Amino acid sequence: MSLHELDHIRKFLNPPTEDDIRRAFASENVKQFVLEADGAPAGLLLLTYIEDWLIEMRRIAVVRPGAGLGTFAIQWFFEHAFAERGAHRVYLEVAAANERARRLYERLGFSYEGTARHGFRNHASGAYEDLCGYGCLAMDVRVSRTAGNPQPCLRGR
Repeated sequence: MSLHELDHIRKFLNPPTEDDIRRAFASENVKQFVLEADGAPAGLLLLTYIEDWLIEMRRIAVVRPGAGLGTFAIQWFFEHAFAERGAHRVYLEVAAANERARRLYERLGFSYEGTARHGFRNHASGAYEDLCGYGCLAMDVRVSRTAGNPQPCLRGR
């Protein structure tokens, strides 16, 4: 929960309540991963398994933007979704104002699919903001099984 208090995260993601986190842990369709660097928590990845062919990347947040952890997490996500689970499509929504994240998603293979006007209410500011939808098909990215345990690591919770 403390990750959501960081300025660069708070302005784009509403913090979960303790009940939200408990429900996610209890759900068979939701999986939370903690991104670690040097043995310390460095971010999170939250996935929702909609159907066997469809996975939503619900949340990604890193403590230190620009350090490569987001890139690592998304590449891991593609491996997990397409190579391990056999998904056909993955998708996400991101605040339109989060240009840094949007550039990252596009660079790694997500395609912009449209904007939901006022699709997000920012609890920090109270403002309604636009949400951009991004998707990626298995045929859009190349995944390869890597040997060893890459650093940093992702641990499912």
